[in-house]
Amino acid sequence: MKSKFSTLSGVTAVELLLAVAIMSIVTTIAWPHFSNLVEAHQGKQLQWRWAGLLRAARQQAISRQRWVTVCPVVAGRCVSDLNQPWHAFFDDDNNHFYNDTADLLAELNIPPKTRLIMYKGIAALPYFRYRASGLSGNLRSLTVCPTGELDHLAFHMSSTHLGRLRFSNDTDGDGVVDRRYQGTQQNIVCS
Repeated sequence: MKSKFSTLSGVTAVELLLAVAIMSIVTTIAWPHFSNLVEAHQGKQLQWRWAGLLRAARQQAISRQRWVTVCPVVAGRCVSDLNQPWHAFFDDDNNHFYNDTADLLAELNIPPKTRLIMYKGIAALPYFRYRASGLSGNLRSLTVCPTGELDHLAFHMSSTHLGRLRFSNDTDGDGVVDRRYQGTQQNIVCS
């Protein structure tokens, strides 16, 4: 009686080459779509992180009944370089500075290649501020371009008088997010 395990079967070199060729074709076709998907997720993740930072700052201002500032920081002081890490911190004396790490609430590091454009009016420094009531201490808006270029990943956000965070949309259907400026909608820019 012959055992069913006595016959060995394998793949031929031709079958192996054919399988490798099919896999490489599928990979070549799918790779650009996969990398676009990863890039889109990273852009959306950055948007969620910004929202989390600003919403947490407002929530802490209300719950602790203290002023909170969110700005790019070097050595505990707000700076004009938007690509520095952004910190949310208690700033009761409105001096854009914290010297006690106990006042630090949260931090957001800016990924490489990301370009930020802050619309800050006449203010010298870029920042968002929340009063103890949760109202915005200023009106600010920020365009974030995760790849450094104007593309489908770029987004624009603004803080309303009530301190709420608002993300802009593409209102004219041209594929570019719009921002409101002096009563009209304008395409955002990344330069």
